[in-house]
Amino acid sequence: MPKSVTIETLFTPYRQLLLVCHKCSKKLNGGFGEAGVDTLERALKRRLRAEGRRREVRIVRTACLGICPKRAVTMARSDMPGELLLVPAGTGIAELMRRLSPFAHSRTLEQDPSGSRSGPFAMPPRENTGPAE
Repeated sequence: MPKSVTIETLFTPYRQLLLVCHKCSKKLNGGFGEAGVDTLERALKRRLRAEGRRREVRIVRTACLGICPKRAVTMARSDMPGELLLVPAGTGIAELMRRLSPFAHSRTLEQDPSGSRSGPFAMPPRENTGPAE
C-alpha cells in the first residue's frame, strides 16, 4: 500500500497569473516596450515594477500554446482559461494593461485598518497546520 502523503497549499501575493508563449516571443525578437526592443514578458514586468505592483501579477514564460499568430504573441490568463489573447507587436503596454484590467491594472484588494484583506481575490487566512503527527 502506498505511503500516505499530505498535499500542502501555499498562498502567494499573486492575484493573477499570465502565461506568455516563449515561442511567439522568440519569433518576434522584441516588439514591445518604449523602444520596441523588449519582449512582451519583459515590458509587462517593467511596467508592473514601475507602478509598484510587480508582486501582484506572476508572468510565466511557457511553451507553445498551440496558436501561432503572425507578428503577435499568444498569452493566457489564469482567470479566463478558455480565452487566449493574441497581442500584436507594437501594442502599447498601457493599452494591454487596460485589457487585462481589473487583475493587472487596478487594485481589487482593499485593506481595512485591522490589516485584514477583503475583496473577490483576497487570500484566505492561513491555517497553522504544524508538522503531521
